[in-house]
Amino acid sequence: MGNCQCFEGLAPAKPKSDGKRKLLTAQIMPATTFDRQQVPPGFDKPPVVAVVLPGVEYAQLIAKQTDRSFEYHLLRNFDYNMFSPFDFDADAFVEEAIEYCRTHNVQAVTGLNCFATLLCSIIREELGLPGSSFKSVLNCCNKYYMRKNLTPDCQPYEAGKPPPKYPAVVKLADCQFYSAVRIVHSDAEWEAAWKSLKGMLDLGKEARQRFYIKWSKRFGFELEKRWEDVVLLFTEPYIPNKAEFQAEVVITAGGEMLTADTGDICHMEGGDNITMFKTPANIEMTPVSLAWLKGIVAKLVEYGYRSLAMDVEIMRVDCAEEKYELVEINSRYSYMGDWHIVVPADLTDSRRAFVCSALTSMLHGTAQADSLAAFREMDANADKTVTREELKRFMQRIGLYRKSDDVDVLFEAMDVNGDGMIQLSEFQAALNKAVADIDKLPKEVKATPKEVRNLLNRTRLALGHDPMTLPDRDQVGVSKIAAAVFTDRLGKISDIFDQKALDAYLAEGTIDTWCPEPPVSSGEVKESDLIFGGWARLGYLIMTWKDDLPEINRRLNTVIKDLFIHQDRGWLPVHLYSEKAVDPQLKPTHDMLLKR
Repeated sequence: MGNCQCFEGLAPAKPKSDGKRKLLTAQIMPATTFDRQQVPPGFDKPPVVAVVLPGVEYAQLIAKQTDRSFEYHLLRNFDYNMFSPFDFDADAFVEEAIEYCRTHNVQAVTGLNCFATLLCSIIREELGLPGSSFKSVLNCCNKYYMRKNLTPDCQPYEAGKPPPKYPAVVKLADCQFYSAVRIVHSDAEWEAAWKSLKGMLDLGKEARQRFYIKWSKRFGFELEKRWEDVVLLFTEPYIPNKAEFQAEVVITAGGEMLTADTGDICHMEGGDNITMFKTPANIEMTPVSLAWLKGIVAKLVEYGYRSLAMDVEIMRVDCAEEKYELVEINSRYSYMGDWHIVVPADLTDSRRAFVCSALTSMLHGTAQADSLAAFREMDANADKTVTREELKRFMQRIGLYRKSDDVDVLFEAMDVNGDGMIQLSEFQAALNKAVADIDKLPKEVKATPKEVRNLLNRTRLALGHDPMTLPDRDQVGVSKIAAAVFTDRLGKISDIFDQKALDAYLAEGTIDTWCPEPPVSSGEVKESDLIFGGWARLGYLIMTWKDDLPEINRRLNTVIKDLFIHQDRGWLPVHLYSEKAVDPQLKPTHDMLLKR
């Protein structure tokens, strides 16, 4: 299986062993080209760039790129879960990452989500690489210190006690995508939310508190006097607002502020749930909002924020005067950036394409990146065979279970003797066939350039240079949409959610991709999933559509409704509340923060 191990240029690095359990698994993606347009000036060979804690799917997509002008080192941990970050030993991982980057002559580090970016800031500052300081990124990642240091008019309530007034917002640090945020309306709701989030925190509270104190002292500032005082769970005021929107701001190496993109944040009518993110935002950037935004961003620049993007989420306060308040800041490019699923096979046979892509992705979804390790991870009961159910659970874990027939198609491709079980020899034979099929493809099919979640822009920034593209400047008329899918029905997901309708929308390209959440992956919506004001979130639909507001609403109404078996009830509508476009002369522009 040596030919599989080299497929897609993926080579596992072998760190020296000191007898301790290693948290870091490094996988090296050599450059495949040297494009002078992509690589910043001053480099005569592909720069070496570390990507910290990429998820399985992003690692697979990076591996399948055929136009890499950088040598990427993926610093991975297969137990890390961005929605449950406290059972992860951040300090041990970052110490290993620092040593790895030092010994492998890494020239820049970047991450794809907020907590990974925090770890990047430690590595950068410790090794003297370009980029943001730990202090500046901490004030984004930890929402308590963000609130304490950036918003003097909106301070957290006393930790651990019910708030003096409702509604209120309970937040857990080091999380994102509103995965650990609860809006509460009574003492009972507050106690339930606090207990739920504290359960996540208790998995590693002391270790994370010590982690914050250790590195703040290392870099010369006092976060708290004692590690026990570091706040990771808190309650803050709920601010009534007229609208929410976001601004994606790029900070250059010289501290200049550029607006890469803006976005609308839409809520359910008469409720708290966020139902959609849409770029560009349908907002007018007034002198007051511009001054407010520049003030918030400037504080982070003072703390050392450089060569990095930030996603500033903003609310227009519901009051007589024009006033704005900060929701939160995410220290990375928005996940609504470029998202392309790469299928390395002949697209005229889409299910064979899926088999080829899935098999090679399964191989690289394991720490050792070899066929025996992948087989053992699937074989949950260690009986040397893989059942259909074991394959399904493995595919769910590494993010390959997307369409309703995915498991059946892949299982039948491997179960050659038809005995209802997969043996190691069958798995290895299927892998060899997948690699052979890919090798037969015409060069132009394999070499289609693909971008992975703004990786090129992230890489150039991490190297201390400007990004190549800014949507506000370069992608006028294009809208990126992330629509949340909610239900208030309980029971089997197959009785609620129409997977075949989703498959059809994916096949025709109406939807770019589907990001399912636990109720879908587990196959059932339970009472414990109804944490969003009585609703369960099933996942996000990612789409790239023309920026036409009435047309977006029309299409959204049809798509969301079609995804439910009972189309008359049990689902939450998603739409933009204003269809009247802002005058182009009043819209935000990429250089608006540079203007005086």
